[in-house]
Amino acid sequence: MHAFTAASVWLLLLLPISSYARNGHTLSPGPYSHPPNWEPGFYNSTTTSNTQGTHTRKQKHSKSRTSSDIATTTTTTPASPGRPVARDDDEKARIVIYTNDLSDALLYTKYTHININFWNRDYNDWYIDATAFQEAGKKVLISAYGGGVTPTSNGNDPIEDARMLAEFVQRNGLDGVDIDWEDGPSLGNGGEEWLITLTRELREQLPSPYLITHAPQAPHFSPGLYYGGAYITVDQEAGHLIDFYNVQYYNQGSSSYDDCECLLFYARGWAPQTAVFEIHDTLGIPLNKLVIGKPVTEDGVDDGSTGYMDPSGLIECFRQAGEQGWNAGGMGWRFGLDLDGTWADQLSEALAM
Repeated sequence: MHAFTAASVWLLLLLPISSYARNGHTLSPGPYSHPPNWEPGFYNSTTTSNTQGTHTRKQKHSKSRTSSDIATTTTTTPASPGRPVARDDDEKARIVIYTNDLSDALLYTKYTHININFWNRDYNDWYIDATAFQEAGKKVLISAYGGGVTPTSNGNDPIEDARMLAEFVQRNGLDGVDIDWEDGPSLGNGGEEWLITLTRELREQLPSPYLITHAPQAPHFSPGLYYGGAYITVDQEAGHLIDFYNVQYYNQGSSSYDDCECLLFYARGWAPQTAVFEIHDTLGIPLNKLVIGKPVTEDGVDDGSTGYMDPSGLIECFRQAGEQGWNAGGMGWRFGLDLDGTWADQLSEALAM
């Protein structure tokens, strides 16, 4: 949680919607789901190399990250850029993971999509060699922003950000972009239009087979909760340009999404109609675009928040959802908590991969 104190967030949860949604400006009462920039508690220092150069990243160990903790990066010559050779197969389940580095350990896991977190304008000049991972059949994307980063509120030009991101993807030969936008205070105050403009320009710059994914917090699909519509509006205007959503079903207080009923069929708490099948039935978003995002372990949940499910419980939910036509897959936060790939192995069996 980065934008508010814990006390102020829980105060918002107790207020009626009209108390924080008036005057056309809506605050997101849920705490931020993805800490900003690099993963806490992963590596102190990581140096990866490719055939043409190296890059080094350093970070501090901490539970909560701020902009002062962002990794430092040294770059040389980029790896050879390329273009994705095949579009994501909508009929196949995905297992997505967020990571701050392309550790070789990822090569031996069943993760299908790797989101490197996080890009922002201050970290646009580093290079990534994803060749070995792509040759192993994995998609490698750069994820932008993350929790605590507020590009809309800060006045970033979405077209400029999109062009910088697209250039980053093309320069590094990546498979696409993931947008982890958590600038909640700008919803109803230009945030929706900012995201729509960003997505449209990204697709203009990164046509198929490049992937464009978004990682909205589940409450941002709740009808009537946000003055500007939040991700309901984004999907209506630009959803056809988005390949799938890594929906963050965690860190949302009383909307805990911690059993199959709440996760799949009937969302409880402050964010109604945001369970997977409720989003599909109410908003018409295809089931194969609703990837279920969960923390890999309890350590992936913000202190005092909710949303973690043990693998056996999550597998049962996947089984129930699969019986009703869902096969989008799962997203894990984060690889630093699953270095041996056990979580991915368990989910892949449930998804019949």
